[in-house]
Amino acid sequence: MPPDSLDAVWHATATWFDLQPDGTVTIVDHFDFYAAIDSLLLPSLTEGMPAVAIEAALSGVPTIATNVGAVGEIIVDHEAGTTVPADSLDDFLAA
Repeated sequence: MPPDSLDAVWHATATWFDLQPDGTVTIVDHFDFYAAIDSLLLPSLTEGMPAVAIEAALSGVPTIATNVGAVGEIIVDHEAGTTVPADSLDDFLAA
C-alpha cells in the first residue's frame, strides 16, 4: 500500500481506538469496529480464552485463529471461523 493509503486506513480506524499515555490501546466501540471488518486474524502461540474471539463471534465476524488455549472451544470450525495448528504458518496463510 502506498503511504497515503496507510494514512487513510489509520484515519478511518483511529476513531475506534484510544491511545493512553502509557502506550496501551483500548477499543472505544467494539461492535462498530467488528461491523467494519470482514474477518479477524488471531495468530497466537498461547492463549487463554480470548475475549476478542468471543466478541467477533457475537458480531458475526469469522475468525481465523491458531488452535491454542480455549480458542477451539470458541471457534467451532466453519461456524464462527476456522482454526489451524499453531505451528503451521502455511495453514494459517491458506485459511
